[in-house]
Amino acid sequence: MKSTPLRRVAAVSAVRLLLGCAVALWAFCQPAVAEDSEAGHTGKLFCPVEYSIALEYAGPIEEVLGAQPAGKRAGQALARYRLKDETVLEILTYLELQQAILNTQVEISKTEKEILSVKEEYEGARRLSAAQMGSAERLNRLKKTLDQLQRQKTLRTQGMEIDKKALQAKRAIVKRKLGKAVEGSDVPEYGELISPLAGEVLFVSPALRKGMILNSLPVAVTVGQTNPMEVRTRVFESDVPGLRIGGKAKVTVLSLDNRAYDGVITSIDRSPEDTAVDRPSYYGVRVEIPNADGKLRAGFKTTVDFVPEKGAP
Repeated sequence: MKSTPLRRVAAVSAVRLLLGCAVALWAFCQPAVAEDSEAGHTGKLFCPVEYSIALEYAGPIEEVLGAQPAGKRAGQALARYRLKDETVLEILTYLELQQAILNTQVEISKTEKEILSVKEEYEGARRLSAAQMGSAERLNRLKKTLDQLQRQKTLRTQGMEIDKKALQAKRAIVKRKLGKAVEGSDVPEYGELISPLAGEVLFVSPALRKGMILNSLPVAVTVGQTNPMEVRTRVFESDVPGLRIGGKAKVTVLSLDNRAYDGVITSIDRSPEDTAVDRPSYYGVRVEIPNADGKLRAGFKTTVDFVPEKGAP
């Protein structure tokens, strides 16, 4: 029987399919090989300490002070915005609680004076009753009055302590949102974004611009400490036993013309990134390197070569 062109195409396709399956099966059965064993371990730079600052109160932005990445002190203002009326009302509610505590303190003071007065009457009535010269009914009435005043003082004191805790929490919230504490009964005209730590400005939201009226920004500014910097890399399972915390490493930064840095291992993960039994195991390793001149930036790619320990095989 003569073969037709269609049959020949089908036969060739079947052979190619079988060859492809065979190659895939062979590759699957090969032992895992460490990816970075020859050319060093690839890594990336990160700031070891970062803090994102949110714009939580709404208002028009008056000034952005932290746009430049120069060193910032802890407590330094990074942006300033004008408070909206709604924000002022919210802060006034917090101040009302403060005033309520003061009023309660006054009421407690009055109650204490009443207690002292009734106690004197009660002691006098008790002495007269003991000498059979006073009315027992009056003595009982004074005792009930004294007990009521004591309970009244206790309830007001407990309520005031609850209000004080609520005020303390609200004061902390307002200070965090506003960037400053509210003193007395004066509501400030402006709010500020304050740097919580000494470091560099890593990121400023594009929306944080003078004249913009913003409701909120979950990440308005990010500040971080950039000296030292942290290199994050990963190593194959067979390389882990040769590493230790405090061990040395040579870090090469590709974006700085392959500039080399001396690093120290600060962390070795106890668990692999991928726990599937049919996948090779890689463990995260962190290396610290100096950045005194500030040339290193988060995101720069690196290669990491771990220095063998003396006496190691």
